Amino acid sequence: MNIETWVSTLATISAMFALYFALRRELKRDLHSELMPVKARLAGIESRIRGLDARIDGLDGRIGGLDVRFDRLESRVSTLDDRVYALAVGMRPFIDEAAARAQKA
Repeated sequence: MNIETWVSTLATISAMFALYFALRRELKRDLHSELMPVKARLAGIESRIRGLDARIDGLDGRIGGLDVRFDRLESRVSTLDDRVYALAVGMRPFIDEAAARAQKA
């Protein structure tokens, strides 16, 4: 190969490297300008998520309190049910006696 071939190959390679770096720089600039609004939206979404997490934590505390109150209410209903049953069992002889008197009459 003669010197002119080497020089033209070197010039072509140099031009290709220059084109590569120019395109790379342009793509980085375009990508940066495209990503900035996306990053801003993402930051806003992350902020909203943190706010929602705080609200969920508050609701978890309230739910825990409601669970305690529900358990107390359930216990009271059970106690009332036991009292009504005991009253009904205690009234059974009077009910049977009244039914017997009603059949005689």
